[in-house]
Parts: sequence; C-alpha cells; structure tokens
Amino acid sequence: MALVTGAARGLGAATARRLADEGASVALTDVLVNEGRATAESIPGALFLEQDVSDEARWQTVLAEIKDRFGGLHVLVNNAGAVRIGAIEDATPDDFHFHQRVLLDGGFLGCKYGLPLITASGGGAIINITALAGVRGVGALPAYSTMKAGLAGLTRSLAVHCKEQGYPVRVNAVAPGAHDTPMLRQGMADADEAMTRIIEAGMSDAVDIANTVLFLASAEGRNVNGQELVVDGGASTR
Repeated sequence: MALVTGAARGLGAATARRLADEGASVALTDVLVNEGRATAESIPGALFLEQDVSDEARWQTVLAEIKDRFGGLHVLVNNAGAVRIGAIEDATPDDFHFHQRVLLDGGFLGCKYGLPLITASGGGAIINITALAGVRGVGALPAYSTMKAGLAGLTRSLAVHCKEQGYPVRVNAVAPGAHDTPMLRQGMADADEAMTRIIEAGMSDAVDIANTVLFLASAEGRNVNGQELVVDGGASTR
C-alpha cells in the first residue's frame, strides 16, 4: 500500500498512477480537493484524502484512516511541494517560512509518523522528493533550495537511523530537475525571461520521476538506501 502526498496533479499524480499500474493500492493526499478527487477517481481503487502536510494532527488522522482502510502502509512518497520564485533581496520571511512549512516540516512529519506504521506493516520504503535546486543551488530559489537540501539531509539521517534500529525500511530521495508540471508553470509566472529559458531548456516529463520512485519502492531497489538520485536529463553535468 502506498501513500503519495501532493498527488492531485503533476509529479504526485504521475507517481500514484505508476505505482497503481504495478498493482499497489494507492492513497493520494493534497490541499487541492477537487483535482485530488478527480485524479483518485481515474485510478482504480485509489483513495483521496484532503491534507495540509504541515498540519501535524492531520498527518496522524490520515495515517489512521489508511491503516483502517488498507490494513497498513508500505510506501510513503513525500512529494507535496510549492515554490515561489524570486531573489533573496525580494524574498520575505513569510516566503521562507512558507517553503519551510510545506517542504521541510511536511517531509519531517511524514517521516516521523509514517515510519512506525511502515515498520509495523512489515517494512517498505520512504521516498522523499527533493530537487536539483537543493543539490546545486538556484539563485532565484533561495528558500526552495534551502528546504530541499534540508529534506535530503533528513533522508540520509533517517536511513542511518533505520539501519541502526534494525527497522525494515529503506529511505531515499529523488531530486528532479525541471519537469513540466502545473506547480512549476505557476512558479514560472514570476520568473524573468532568462530564468524561463533556462528552465524550459531542461524540461522533462513527470513519468521519469514516477519510474524512479517505483524502482526505489520495489524489490529491485532493495540495496539502495540513504541515497539522493538526481533525475535531470544531464542538466547538472553542464
């Protein structure tokens, strides 16, 4: 059984569909209720639950509902995200804390409350969606880059913790480059022409990320742990 956050559209929706195609029962969560329900209805047997990933109590409720409905949890994909484009001189503390709540707090809470349920269910995998921006830095994304880098650090720490404690849970991250999703397109509305050209030049498809998540969640990825896999079509080599 797999839970994918931020799955109403974009990378999350593609990931939920890919996992379901391989036979997984899937729960999707998002703050975009209408889109989330529509996506879940397009995936046989999928469940949609409204969720703000920065809300600690809601995490506990969502996981309790998943346990009641499916009997356990084996794969957690912390995908929920948001982005505001702008140089640090133009960013506000609210912008910074907004990214922290969604990207870092949300990932932390998912790992904190998802880990015990996955362990009790017999084991599985946690996959955190980070970003190329957190690996190499992007000048117009100071808060986003910071939080994605922090999520990568959390991934490595949790992987070590699971090994030390003997938990049957692998923890990895996937760092996408630019992918054509509604979230990115919305963020690009605030980008200048030069930034837009850079992003569009490296644009790829959400299914590439979904396939990577599937690998990490599956038995084929059983010996991959504590890693951040960059999926960017070679953009980081330039």
